[in-house]
Amino acid sequence: MAGLKKVNVAASGEEAWYALDGFNGKWGSKYPQINKMREEDWDGLPECFKYPDEARRAIYTADAVEGFHRMLRESTKAGKSGAPPT
Repeated sequence: MAGLKKVNVAASGEEAWYALDGFNGKWGSKYPQINKMREEDWDGLPECFKYPDEARRAIYTADAVEGFHRMLRESTKAGKSGAPPT
């Protein structure tokens, strides 16, 4: 989602907070858990803004790559049961 990407590329914790605020204005009713996490767990999030942009990009890119690998493993398991992988 483009709204959440603004959080990832924010230059500071304050900028990320306002990006999440904008996201919640548009998507908050559909994704209420995101606002709840922001309000309850905000203390840990600004820590990531202490890293340089390149390191932060690697962190959230690694999460996406791990998710893709998980999807591949699941589809491979489905293929072993005789069903073609999708």
